[in-house]
Amino acid sequence: MEKRALLAHLWLFLGRALKSFFGMKPRRAGIGRRPSKAEGEATVYARMLTVIVEGITEEKFDQAIANYREIVPPGVRQLEGFEKAAMLVDREGERVLSLTFWRDKDCCDAGVEQAGRLAQEVMQKSGVRGEVKMDAFDVPVFAE
Repeated sequence: MEKRALLAHLWLFLGRALKSFFGMKPRRAGIGRRPSKAEGEATVYARMLTVIVEGITEEKFDQAIANYREIVPPGVRQLEGFEKAAMLVDREGERVLSLTFWRDKDCCDAGVEQAGRLAQEVMQKSGVRGEVKMDAFDVPVFAE
């Protein structure tokens, strides 16, 4: 799948997941806990960690989900600027996405090493191997 189409599908899925997981509603400029920002300027920043796994069983997916719950939220809550975390699982495509949201770019960038360590810990504890990729995004629209 082309990268642009994949990102479009990801954002659609992410929007639904965030609404479902966190009960978030769209925020208008100037409303909410952050000050109003110029149009197009990020309100938060996101780090997306993607793990492509091959030949993973349902049991290992379930174990990875349980380990993520146990390891990642406590591991990132202690970091400055952390806002939220979400795990997305594509069982058919054998992909796992971890999304963390940060107050500002500096906090997002500072969490890179910790994100890598936590991902390795979850994978190791779950007995999962795969290709890990990290990306960072500006989030000009964030729903609460």
